Amino acid sequence: YTQLHNLKSHERTGHTPIIKLKPFHCIIEGCSKAFSQRKSLATHIKTAHVDFKFKPFKCTQDGCTKAYTQLHNLRTHEKT
Repeated sequence: YTQLHNLKSHERTGHTPIIKLKPFHCIIEGCSKAFSQRKSLATHIKTAHVDFKFKPFKCTQDGCTKAYTQLHNLRTHEKT
């Protein structure tokens, strides 16, 4: 397909949906994420639900309180 919307339309109507099992659900209240692998869930919890004090990569721009568990996420933030 030359256009993304045509591919998406084909995927919705041209194929029987494949059920993807995601038995590992996030236990944090209010989070509805689920994963097919336990290690993916563990990574999610460590990166998405960690307290600010455990995020060592902090933005140094005045007035910004963003902080990240991974350096590449801070670098992405700094570019925006």
